[in-house]
Amino acid sequence: MKKKVIGLLFILSLMLVIPMLFAINKDFSNIELKHYTEQETVVEMVCADYMEEYTEETLKALTLIRYSNYKHGNNKENIKLISEKDFLKKYSKSHLKKIKNAVNSTYKKVITYKGKIAKIPYFYCGNGHINSNKKYPYIRECACPWDAVNDKRTDKTVGVSLNTINYLTKQGNDCKEALGRFLDNVEITEYSSKKREG
Repeated sequence: MKKKVIGLLFILSLMLVIPMLFAINKDFSNIELKHYTEQETVVEMVCADYMEEYTEETLKALTLIRYSNYKHGNNKENIKLISEKDFLKKYSKSHLKKIKNAVNSTYKKVITYKGKIAKIPYFYCGNGHINSNKKYPYIRECACPWDAVNDKRTDKTVGVSLNTINYLTKQGNDCKEALGRFLDNVEITEYSSKKREG
């Protein structure tokens, strides 16, 4: 009698488990796993900081900053990303194309100071004045009057203001010239792991 009960329970358990296995298989069969290249990751970094008013030269400057910080941190920095799919929920494909053009033209280039990759603090808008700082000897003191009159100004005073970069690029400066307002004695060079720690 015990054997019959055990056998019956075993059959019932199989009847429950087998359909569950098929259901699990069905649920996961439509999942597409995507392998991201580093360049795709950089595009998603720039998407995360994108503002509609940014020029392509501003986006090049942003790409240089984000990629330099990423490589300075040995790719382990807690990076802010927005997927292309999520980006396109808010912006058109022409905006994404502008980002990709900027990334394509500056990819694998980093900002270096004394031969090492520099970590560059940055923000959308500061308070109108950038201070020098011992931690970042390549950040120069400068005025950013365009930040002072911006409704989105903050109290940040050390780093690169993307709002000011954007103003300068709209006036005809390229990304290197605009970054030069904030950065002293730096170079833009091809990435090499030997330059990693700045």
